[in-house]
Amino acid sequence: MVFVARSPLRFKDLPGVAGAPARPLALAAGLLPGLLAPVASPAAPAPYVLRDLEALERAGGHEELLRHARDVRPSNRDGAWRAMVVRAAREFAGAAAAAAEEGDPGDGALELLREAAGWPELAGDVVFHARRDTHLVRWLGRCLESRVFGDCQDRALDAWRRGPGNPETGMRVAGALARRNPEARVLDFASKAALGGFGEFYCREPFLQRALHDRLRSRLRPRAPVRPAAPRPPAAALPAAPARPAASPMDPGAVAASVDGVMGKGCFETFSRTLLEVLRRGRPGERDFAHAVLSAKGALPRADGDLYLARLLLGPPRRGRTFNLAWAVMGEVALDHRRRAALVEGLGRLDPLPDHAFAGGGSLRARTIANRLRDTLPEYLDRYVRTCLDYLAGKGDWPKGNPTVHCDGFFRATGGSRFPTDEIRLRHAGLRRFEAR
Repeated sequence: MVFVARSPLRFKDLPGVAGAPARPLALAAGLLPGLLAPVASPAAPAPYVLRDLEALERAGGHEELLRHARDVRPSNRDGAWRAMVVRAAREFAGAAAAAAEEGDPGDGALELLREAAGWPELAGDVVFHARRDTHLVRWLGRCLESRVFGDCQDRALDAWRRGPGNPETGMRVAGALARRNPEARVLDFASKAALGGFGEFYCREPFLQRALHDRLRSRLRPRAPVRPAAPRPPAAALPAAPARPAASPMDPGAVAASVDGVMGKGCFETFSRTLLEVLRRGRPGERDFAHAVLSAKGALPRADGDLYLARLLLGPPRRGRTFNLAWAVMGEVALDHRRRAALVEGLGRLDPLPDHAFAGGGSLRARTIANRLRDTLPEYLDRYVRTCLDYLAGKGDWPKGNPTVHCDGFFRATGGSRFPTDEIRLRHAGLRRFEAR
């Protein structure tokens, strides 16, 4: 490449050149290093030193002090530096919380406080974390008013995990999220409260009970069976040991472990009272769940357990271990007069009376259940028949309608047996003919 001089300066006028023009290549060799020299970048700002931080503290520049506190070399972070950082963090957290109360969401403050919460100098400072938690709660309230729920939740969770996780603050954040969205990740914030020593009080909150209920239901939901893979040729002469079957999610041991994984003893004491109400008044699927949890934890009163199993026996067709248990327990009840009387009283308070098992009328199942109850719980069948006849005769007040929906099926299922008596059967048939007119 040849450089051509465009300046009016003559070659002979260049220093070191006498008369004769310089060779173009020699000129290029002299100019090229200067053309290729790197352009000097502006100098990076010097890191703050302890004197700078002291000046910022005197001027009230707490935010700038925190942002540059770690500019100081570790060897120079003495007791004075640590005390200064703690003071600045407290003041800044308090100011940020006040600003959030006035309407400033303070995103920059949220990030700075989140970062500072991980510093070892602030790990045990109760005042700083209390003010930081106040800012987080207020920031979340402002965020939920104007932004996408998921973004607010994720940022709050990220900030929450950097601190010590005060259970009270976690409950406040979880409550604010749950009020805005039923699908909020409540337990990410409230798990410490549920597992801690004051869970008895925290777990009174309905939103936390719902979250605990949903978490347990998801863990205990029966899984679809996995089809076994095709057998492979054995790799060795000795056959492999047979694989042990996996425990069912509703196995009592698995249920108890799942409960202990999401709530402590105090929380369960509160939660169990809600489960008892579900067991007594809930829908069938909810009753099954409540019975499984209460029985696995040894918190099921015998009277409630008897009532649940009797209703299961009198309900739609069921199979499995629980039905077998109900069948066996009715045999135990038959031998205990007080227990039997309490069960009949509990069944009698239900409206309508449980009788779905008789819906098939002359089916084998209906006859089998009727015979089992005749042998173990005859007082209930007596009460059931009397209620059926009173309803057909127009006696009593039945605001929910027919209290013995499958009474006709019961009479068909018990045809040819010693109960009901012939007199009762004739009366039932007469009332049915009268009603049909």
